[in-house]
Amino acid sequence: MDNSTISFIFQLVLILFVTNLILFLICYFGSMRKLVQLYRVKKNPDDAKLKYFQDVSIGQFPINVRTTLSTVGASNSGLYISIAPVFLGIPSIVVPWHSIVSIKCVRHGSNSLYKLFIGKPTVSVIRMTRKALEIAEPFHSGISEALKSSS
Repeated sequence: MDNSTISFIFQLVLILFVTNLILFLICYFGSMRKLVQLYRVKKNPDDAKLKYFQDVSIGQFPINVRTTLSTVGASNSGLYISIAPVFLGIPSIVVPWHSIVSIKCVRHGSNSLYKLFIGKPTVSVIRMTRKALEIAEPFHSGISEALKSSS
């Protein structure tokens, strides 16, 4: 390997390390930590229907985790969210349906985002696109109502 290849690999590793460090700190100090403490799971539920590469944001601005590399799933046990494995140290969660206390549609230009308020008092807010949320519609009546009212 020549010096330019070694330099490129080093820069790539450094960028991944810094990105993971920043994401870890955001998770540690943000509401993602509370969600992980309450709803952490080791694997996805066996009966979950999954959608890959979904746009999900977890937490309150300015301390939130947003990625389009999330896996979103729905099962009888709750809403499953897994952040891509490239972001080390962020475990998967399953939020029970009864913990989703309200859902609001927020317009961003021509796009709609859905804010799911978790816990009472609110522990965290999860934002996701309509495409990501549709998988959970059969499991939670509030999701069905939010999707219908924003159409």
